[in-house]
Amino acid sequence: MNSVNFLTEDSISLTLEQVNLAAELSQTLATHPRQQWQAYLSLLAKLGTIEWLQQRAPELSLENDLSQVYASSIHQLQVGDFRLNIIVTDSSLNSEICVPRGCLEDSTNPVDFHVLIEVIEDSPVLEETEEQVNVAILGYLSPTQLKQNNPIILDDELALISTDLFEFKPDQLLLYLRCLEPEKVSQPQSITEPQESSQPILNVGNWLKNQLGQVAEELSWTLLPPLSYSSAFRDLRSPMELFSDAVTELRNQAQLVIPFEARTAYREIVWGDVAMRLYVTTWQIDTDINSPEWMLLLLLTAQPSSNLPVGTQLTVRDELQVLEEPVLNDPTKDYIYAQVIGAYNEPFYVTISLHNGTAITLPPFTFTR
Repeated sequence: MNSVNFLTEDSISLTLEQVNLAAELSQTLATHPRQQWQAYLSLLAKLGTIEWLQQRAPELSLENDLSQVYASSIHQLQVGDFRLNIIVTDSSLNSEICVPRGCLEDSTNPVDFHVLIEVIEDSPVLEETEEQVNVAILGYLSPTQLKQNNPIILDDELALISTDLFEFKPDQLLLYLRCLEPEKVSQPQSITEPQESSQPILNVGNWLKNQLGQVAEELSWTLLPPLSYSSAFRDLRSPMELFSDAVTELRNQAQLVIPFEARTAYREIVWGDVAMRLYVTTWQIDTDINSPEWMLLLLLTAQPSSNLPVGTQLTVRDELQVLEEPVLNDPTKDYIYAQVIGAYNEPFYVTISLHNGTAITLPPFTFTR
């Protein structure tokens, strides 16, 4: 399988134990080599999807006991009241994919969403290193939409479907799993009409009202109390204390001024062996009431007992251009930051990149009162 450089928040690196489990189970679920390979890929995709859901939406209940998996249900996953059908591809660049007909025509276990999953096997560079398997959640498709675009039947086992049918918005799928009622999935207008309220946009204006906001809650952000500069250093410090210390340093060294009415939220980001924490602070700027503005301050640091790799980059852009692009070049530093000013409702797009070229893109930040 071909490997790719670009990873998103919706990519999962499987452990060696998970890969071995998929290999062992595939031998017991099928006897024909081609069927064993399909079972192996489906199990990798299923394990990656379970991991992704546990990280991104830990409040959702999952049926994740693979000891009870059968050949007929290998491609399905129960998430709360929803049943997902996992469709596997080995490249997100494929315009069409071959799919086992059994996973599309299972009338005994109807599904609510078809989910397109990419499984990538990276060959080890050194002989002593292990093969890395990454799983990426690409997009989703409702059964109604699939029926409106009939798959091409290739033979008794396989069908061909176009990847253009899928919505490549994993965050929107998460919102549906949290908020949508299963019976509404069969109503095309419920999930195909553009609705601003369902878009995964982080409205940081809520934070000034002491509210995190639904999307931020669903994406595991934590709202901190109002800022108070702290000079206390302890062995074990809270996220608030760590942020206060960083702000104090920025205030002294970079002349950064943050008003006490500003509010901050943070999110933990674990990416392979890199454990990061992103703090986002916002406040209003006293300007002409006819054209109010807001400030967005982003501070990226490592979680305790971890290090921020040299070469880590924080990119902030608007809809036209890159505005800030700080890079961590000093190994003695443990954070980078960016600061931008925007008009109300103006979105900013944030990407975190590592020195090896992999990147995480977050949902856009905006400010609405």
